[in-house]
Amino acid sequence: MPLDIGGNQAYILTVSVLQGTIMGDPNFSANTLGARWTPINLLPADIQKWNGLVGKLSCAAGVDVYIVVDPKQPTLVPQGSAEPFGMTAGYVFEGDVRTLLRLTNPRVRDTAFLLGKAAIACWEPEKMHLVEQDEEYHRIYGHGIKGVWGYSLPIFDQQTP
Repeated sequence: MPLDIGGNQAYILTVSVLQGTIMGDPNFSANTLGARWTPINLLPADIQKWNGLVGKLSCAAGVDVYIVVDPKQPTLVPQGSAEPFGMTAGYVFEGDVRTLLRLTNPRVRDTAFLLGKAAIACWEPEKMHLVEQDEEYHRIYGHGIKGVWGYSLPIFDQQTP
């Protein structure tokens, strides 16, 4: 199901850094994507603040597709010259950098994910609030802000929904 962004049906397409660089080039976007492409500087101010946003593609069907760069976007390397063919996925885990070996492989392929409703969940169990630290009878005293929030990919259990 599509998202509702700015009163229009929309999807979010996550792409790799390489594809985001290509799509973010004004010469490529204007010449290849034409009048259906809206660069980031022409989008509403609240949408411009999205992390990694490159631009918006308006489809003929009336659905908008927002292109967002995901620096941890996985890659695929096809394997085999005869059936059964295989694929090896390359992921970037927390704290890791993508290995140059995988990116320099001439057969490497980028992936892209088209996200709609229920593709990403925002979780905020503790709202942002002010806190005070008071230790040793005001000898150590301070003010701060704390909260807990995050984004996650919802995984649904099909056996016991």
